[in-house]
Amino acid sequence: MRGLPATPPDPVAVREFLPDTLKRITIKRTLDGRHPSQEWRSKPVVQGFLPSEWALLRNLEYLDLSDETGQGLIEGPIPSTWLMMTKLRTM
Repeated sequence: MRGLPATPPDPVAVREFLPDTLKRITIKRTLDGRHPSQEWRSKPVVQGFLPSEWALLRNLEYLDLSDETGQGLIEGPIPSTWLMMTKLRTM
């Protein structure tokens, strides 16, 4: 008896997160009816400490933290561990 045929892998199954495979991150704050432009246009997109753990994204090449107005204001320090992200070219 040959047994049961192998089941194909589930395409939506949870996969292990591999930080070294990520090359682009885009975090956009959109302009919509809940956020009138005059109220948030001058506020930073990122406020406080940026995560030092992002240094694990060693193949990250592009990081976009801007909003629809093209402003990418960051308020707070950039962690020294980000120096390990040697492939990061655009932020």
